[in-house]
Amino acid sequence: MREYKLATGDRARLDHRAAIISLEDERRVLSSSLLNGGLRSDLSFVFNYDEQEEKTKRCEMLAPTHEEHLKIVAESILKLPPCQTTGLTTAAQMRNAAFCEAAYGAMAVSALVTAGVSGNALRAGDRATLDQKNGRPFMIGGTINVILAIDADLPDGTMLQAFMTCTEAKTAALERLGCKSVVSDGGATGTGTDGVVIIARPDSELRMTDAGKHFKLGELIGQTVETAVRKALYLQEGWTS
Repeated sequence: MREYKLATGDRARLDHRAAIISLEDERRVLSSSLLNGGLRSDLSFVFNYDEQEEKTKRCEMLAPTHEEHLKIVAESILKLPPCQTTGLTTAAQMRNAAFCEAAYGAMAVSALVTAGVSGNALRAGDRATLDQKNGRPFMIGGTINVILAIDADLPDGTMLQAFMTCTEAKTAALERLGCKSVVSDGGATGTGTDGVVIIARPDSELRMTDAGKHFKLGELIGQTVETAVRKALYLQEGWTS
C-alpha cells in the first residue's frame, strides 16, 4: 500500500490494483469518465483501476456498456458508492504509477499518472478503426490516465483551461520520448483510451482565473504532468528520452 497527499489535501491510496482518492471536503471535479463525468461538485471519490487480471493478463468487461462496467467496478470491486464516484480504468499496473508535485508561493499542483502506450499510441486525426454503436465497449492495451489536483479555487472556464494544458503536457511528454502512432508515421499525441480527472478546492482563499501557458499555474500544470507521464512510461514500459 502506498499513500500520497495531493495538493488539495486529499489522500490517494494505492494498492496493487487501484488508486482511490477520498475527497475530504467539497471539491470541483472535472472528469472525462463515463461514470459521473463532466464538471461536478457532489463527488466523494475518484479512482484509477487496473483492469488486467493477474492470472490471465487480460481485461474483461463486466457489463454490455462501459458506463455500466464502471459502476460495477466502483460498487462491487472497490466498494465505493457509484453515485458519488468518478473513475478511470487502465491496463497499466499501479506499482508503476508516478506522482509528481510542484508549488509556487501559495499555489500547488500534483499529478498522479499511470501510463502505457504499447499497441495503442495514436495521433489526433489518425484513421479510426472503430465505429461505436450503442456504447459498446472494447478493451485494448495502452492508456495514459492523469489525475491532477490543484490547490486553488478555479471557475468553470479555468477548469477547462487546466484540462487543455494538462492534455498538451501529456502530448509534450510523448513528443520528448519520440513516441510514434501505431497507424501512421506521425508523432503520437496520446492513446485511444486516455482519461483525465482534475480536482480543485473551491474553499481555497487562492482564486486562479487562468491556467494557460502564459501564466504560472499553466507552467506548474505543464511541468508536473509532463514529468509524471514520462516517469510513468519509464516505470511501465522502459521509455527514456
